[in-house]
Amino acid sequence: MNFRNFPDKWLRFYVRKQSEYELKNTIRLPDKEGLVTDLTRSTRGDQLAYTASNAYLYHSYINQIDHDSNWNVFHTPPLPPVRGWEAYFSVRYTLDDKYLIVGGAGGYVSIIGIDRPSHYSFCAHQNDVKAIHCSKADPHLFCSGS
Repeated sequence: MNFRNFPDKWLRFYVRKQSEYELKNTIRLPDKEGLVTDLTRSTRGDQLAYTASNAYLYHSYINQIDHDSNWNVFHTPPLPPVRGWEAYFSVRYTLDDKYLIVGGAGGYVSIIGIDRPSHYSFCAHQNDVKAIHCSKADPHLFCSGS
């Protein structure tokens, strides 16, 4: 069987035991289209978010992830079409865990509020934003790379 054609829709958590890694837990992801492109845990460790290739962002508190309905789903308003597709590639929590910074197709960066729903997008690069890093010292500072 060719697994590349069938995304399995599971997050798998591993823990290192001496020199090997052992599967510790699995979490079923919402049964939506799109492949997981990045995943991140909040600074406090109580939240989890992941991006998908279909330009959706999923967020949940870790203690509430027991089935599909506990994921908050974000999809930004349509951005100008870039080569005919939308996608999110990278996601990170800000230091204060109030926002998710998302890198996407066409050079766009989106800033999404978690507790107070808000959204702001701008074109940061000429090409797809494949990497986001949030400062470990200042919640208002982030870096993007394409």
